[in-house]
Amino acid sequence: MSVRELLVQGFYMDPIYNERHMLSKESGIYSFVVVMFEMSSGMMAYNARHFEDKELYLIDLVRSYYDHHKLVDGLDKLIDPTIKDLIHMRSFDKFNEIAHECINFDFRKRPTVNRIIKTIDEALNIQAFWKGLLSPDYQEIIERAVSPLGFASKRELYFCLSDSHILLDRGYVSFQLDMKPGKTYLVFRTTSNSEGLSVPAKTMVRFGGIKMETENVYLQRPDGSEKWQENDVFPHRRKDGWMEIKLGEFEYNEGDVGEIEMAFE
Repeated sequence: MSVRELLVQGFYMDPIYNERHMLSKESGIYSFVVVMFEMSSGMMAYNARHFEDKELYLIDLVRSYYDHHKLVDGLDKLIDPTIKDLIHMRSFDKFNEIAHECINFDFRKRPTVNRIIKTIDEALNIQAFWKGLLSPDYQEIIERAVSPLGFASKRELYFCLSDSHILLDRGYVSFQLDMKPGKTYLVFRTTSNSEGLSVPAKTMVRFGGIKMETENVYLQRPDGSEKWQENDVFPHRRKDGWMEIKLGEFEYNEGDVGEIEMAFE
């Protein structure tokens, strides 16, 4: 099938052309976006897919998902399975949402080329940011794990490390990625004959030139009927059996770099 035949059949042609019989820059945006959807879905615009006893083409599937909310498993049909485990879904959503605006039947509501470029750039930055969430020494961390980690991609590894802690160095260190940066924790486990942990301590967290201190931090809640102060801080037992206590919080802005200094006195 030639390019002209594809256009004539309407797979890439702006439907508004059928009404106005005039091509505009908005019509060019429409055709460009059809190609964008082809890239994200891995489906050619002129190849139909079976859905609820109907044969729907790519743009029909897009409209069913975004306009009519009829496509329950829309993402499974609109995302290329070869990139599903590699792409950040926020990046994919941003990419597709701006593309959907470009096929609006009201050409006056379609975004400008500058806005399209800006949004695509934001989507690419999200994807790049996700890759950067893994530390450069992540391979060393994996090698130090007590139990082997099973993952097929960096995306799976990221969620593996953020969903739950892993033990490193023969079980002496607990490691977990915090999906909400800005909080520092001490994770520990004590033996049955531990002593001297029920006295108040002071913690310090320093990052970006800002130092935060917290008084009356306990590693173990003392026995007895003492009255606790409102600002006393106690650890809690996690589901995995380890104890966790928050040492402090700090502000983190995109682009901030540096080491976090922590102390427990």
